[in-house]
Amino acid sequence: MIAQVYVNTTNLNIDKSFDYLVPKELERKISTGSRVKVPFGSANLPKEAYVTLLKEESGFNNLKEIRSVTDEFPVLSKSSIDLCFHMRERYFCTFSEAAALMLPPGTDAKFEEWISLSHKYYENINFVKTPRQEQLIKLLLECEGSAEMAHIKNVLGKNARTTVNTLIKKELCEKSFRDKRRANEKTVRVAFYCGEDEIGVHIAQLEKKAPKQAAVLKALSEFSRLSIPDIVASSGATRNAVEALFVKGLIDYEEVEILRNPLEGKEQKPLPPLVLSDAQKKASDTVIGAGAKTFLLHGITGSGKTEVYMSIVSDALKKGKQAIILVPEISLTPQMTRRFFDRFGDSVAVIHSALSLGERLDEWRRIKRKDARVIIGARSAIFAPCENIGVIIIDEEHEQSYKSEASPRYHARDIAQFLSKLHNCPLVLGSATPSVESYYKAKCGDYTLIELLERYNKKPLPEVFIADMSQELKDGNKTVLSRLLANEMVQNLERGEQTILFLNRRGYSTFVSCRDCGFVFTCPQCSVSLTYHKNSDVLKCHYCGHSEKVNPVCPKCGSNKVRDFGKGTQKAQEQIGEIFPDAKLLRMDTDTTSTKRGHEKLLDKFTEEKTDILLGTQMVTKGLDFENVTLVGVLAADASLNIDDFRAQERTFNLITQVCGRAGRGEKKGRAVLQTYDADNNVLKLAAKQDYKSFYEEEIEYRRAFYYPPFCDIINITVSSSSKEDAENAVKKIAMKLKMALRTYENCVFYGPSASPLSKIQGRHRYRFWIKCNVDEVLISALREVLHEKATKRTGDLSIVADINPYSMN
Repeated sequence: MIAQVYVNTTNLNIDKSFDYLVPKELERKISTGSRVKVPFGSANLPKEAYVTLLKEESGFNNLKEIRSVTDEFPVLSKSSIDLCFHMRERYFCTFSEAAALMLPPGTDAKFEEWISLSHKYYENINFVKTPRQEQLIKLLLECEGSAEMAHIKNVLGKNARTTVNTLIKKELCEKSFRDKRRANEKTVRVAFYCGEDEIGVHIAQLEKKAPKQAAVLKALSEFSRLSIPDIVASSGATRNAVEALFVKGLIDYEEVEILRNPLEGKEQKPLPPLVLSDAQKKASDTVIGAGAKTFLLHGITGSGKTEVYMSIVSDALKKGKQAIILVPEISLTPQMTRRFFDRFGDSVAVIHSALSLGERLDEWRRIKRKDARVIIGARSAIFAPCENIGVIIIDEEHEQSYKSEASPRYHARDIAQFLSKLHNCPLVLGSATPSVESYYKAKCGDYTLIELLERYNKKPLPEVFIADMSQELKDGNKTVLSRLLANEMVQNLERGEQTILFLNRRGYSTFVSCRDCGFVFTCPQCSVSLTYHKNSDVLKCHYCGHSEKVNPVCPKCGSNKVRDFGKGTQKAQEQIGEIFPDAKLLRMDTDTTSTKRGHEKLLDKFTEEKTDILLGTQMVTKGLDFENVTLVGVLAADASLNIDDFRAQERTFNLITQVCGRAGRGEKKGRAVLQTYDADNNVLKLAAKQDYKSFYEEEIEYRRAFYYPPFCDIINITVSSSSKEDAENAVKKIAMKLKMALRTYENCVFYGPSASPLSKIQGRHRYRFWIKCNVDEVLISALREVLHEKATKRTGDLSIVADINPYSMN
């Protein structure tokens, strides 16, 4: 039998199929989708690979044999393999880069090279050695005969490899490779009764002579299998008593898999039967049984989209299928998970990057075994190992977090559409503020539009006011709160109601500069200013993580007039605390939620302790549902309007509409205050009215006039290197070749090449070249050919990235 495999690599040059012989002893263990270990290259180094096809013949001679099978079952299904090939072509990645997304992180094998003393060494222990060889042998003996090559290099330094190879050639040392994985199944040793007689017979015999051993058997008679700590806890016996029974042959041990469950400890709160309004039922009925169609569920904030989702999921489960529900932020996962867990119980699995490697592995295994049929998570959950999908739901589908900024640069919506066709199941895109591209497709008939234009139970939308911060400044108010918002917060505090404040800048201040000469403290590795964090009294770069202590003296002119400018969440928290010293205030941003389950703990605290004010970044703008929140304040409504991005107006409208929608979701009426220095801006006025359709009509005409998506696609090519000259030369050559390759292509508009807006990140110089076009297979093929050719010839540390319809052009 011949296996066609793709090796685990990011190198485009070897991203192709290779044929290997399947040894007789492995024929029953290997199937399509298996992960295997193969000898690769002239040195036959071990390499992980994926089997994509089994066949009887090969066009190649002298095939090498597969060495071993990595997993107990195939890790990739037929649909997963199809998806890998689709992503490989569409997103300019390798097969294994796509496959890695479909597997739990940490399960890929890292092959460590080990050097050991051989039997021949021990037979010839007194052979003549050079000083370097003596040093190596001493090191190996200190390490009980073997050591990792990386450790040997650290100790021996330069030319360690030469010394090792010399002893290998003399057969005095041996080289081997050991698999190392960061995530593994968790097992626990359990004891069970294995005697020939009834267990009660031995209990009776031991009660007087060995009462602790009898107590162990009593515990096992009740629970069948118990771990040693559980036996000790439940019986009061000792570990010695357990071991004595093992020696007598009355009990035996086995290793049992233990699942690490992110929902462990949560108590299911049974919910009453789902009751839908007429509009919700119509929406649900439209989707159920529809097959491979895409639906855009446009429902205003508080219209009850989640109840529609649960109705559709419930139908999929009744048909024996699985359901995938995506949310854009990890911070939204706890609330969504709680609602689905209370409805569907242990069939719910959670997948997102905040879980430990072990938890993600165990959740993946539960889904693979079909023990979990409702999968909830952020972007990566779209790759859950489901083999019978009944529905895919993407909540807040407009969110840019569904677009990956690392290779492969996919959009979860595009992957969902591919899976929808593969599994013949409906895809539901839900949002109060759909992306302009999705709403345009719905208007054109590519998607089916479903609308929920009233809040559930006819509750009113919050009343929204605009506060002119220019006038506040003229009137002498230099605090982070307008008088209007401060007065509304006073009323909320008096009534015991809660407030959410949104400011999309973390840290204490936006930048630090010298008031005399204008010098701005910037990151030495990136072309960005450093943000001041008062809690740790450091300046931080939010791109590379660089941090440094604040210098009170300007390094350029020597002045001591170094001051921070702008307001981040830390400074806002400080000022609000001074204005309302008796109020309970929580801050929610990356800094306060970096610990495990940080989002969940903070939101629980806000709910259970009746915290008065929740101040946060984008995390607080969507999906949160708190009945007692009646006031929302947007502290800098125009912050995202004036950036160099054609989606700036759309993002601003979405953010404001979404965060205002957090108010008044219970029985009490909601209000919202938008603070801005541009009170006449039409986008802000439309957001205040939550008038999506009027905003869309204005935005689509702007996109049409300037040839932006949805009327075209954008391909952004970024070249980076530690050498500015190498990056600049490479991007010029790529631009020239692409212009030649696409010269006959209609509606192609080329921009650049030029330095990227963020011209330096992490010490790497960045240049870009971008194209407006209509992407199809011919264009993708031409682009892939040019990038592959350049990747083959590239030198140094040059990196080339092609991104289709990026959300950031920086």
